[in-house]
Amino acid sequence: MSNLRVLVISATFGAGHVRAAEAVIEAIKNKKPKAEVYHVDFGTFLNKGFNSVIKTTYIDMLKYTPKL
Repeated sequence: MSNLRVLVISATFGAGHVRAAEAVIEAIKNKKPKAEVYHVDFGTFLNKGFNSVIKTTYIDMLKYTPKL
């Protein structure tokens, strides 16, 4: 049987997203040590300007409308 292969996608919009992805990866590795786990930052697929706008909008949303 082939090894488990997992793709984890997160975004560097805040440290929480990356930390959550790292926790998921650690849990997978604890259960399946031979698993191939790949971690990709969603922002690397975006235009740099667009990525910057998304990050700024996200941070501002948290700052000014945290209940959202």
